[in-house]
Amino acid sequence: MSKKSEIRKYIKGLTKSKSVEEKREASEKVIAKLESTPLFRNAKTVMLFHSLPDEVCTHELIDKYAGEKRIVLPALIDCPPYWQLREYTSQNDLKMGAFNIMEPVGKLFEDYDSIDLVVVPGLAFSLKGKRVGRGKGYYDRILSAVGAPTIAICFPWQILEDEEIECDEWDISMDNVLDVR
Repeated sequence: MSKKSEIRKYIKGLTKSKSVEEKREASEKVIAKLESTPLFRNAKTVMLFHSLPDEVCTHELIDKYAGEKRIVLPALIDCPPYWQLREYTSQNDLKMGAFNIMEPVGKLFEDYDSIDLVVVPGLAFSLKGKRVGRGKGYYDRILSAVGAPTIAICFPWQILEDEEIECDEWDISMDNVLDVR
């Protein structure tokens, strides 16, 4: 397995085969490990993502820390395709956005230098930091603009061997990939 499209299909199939309970239990383990990292504990401003059903669930994490840390979330603007960051303070800050992803509608956030940590989703990762996303390149563009340390979170079955993932020159590597296998 080497092509990104094959990896995407393979991982999507694996994730689809897991029960809601398996994904919930795996999400809880990943989130607990994330919360225990010094990077997360010490971060004052964290860029998170509002997860999709096939991703580690971040909804409770976002709400839990919204009053304690400054939480920023990406919003994808469909026309022309670009992204922006917005502050999150409560569920009232969300609406259905592009690609059926709940997106923030809070205050526009442009102080990228103040972000202490970026928590990154993806379809597959290697422990050496390689990442396969959904194929649109949004996160690579975000990460090239935000210079904060990254932690990738994923289900255990989304971690592949380093040599299984081909990277292009525009792919941004992760600083950390949480492993709860």
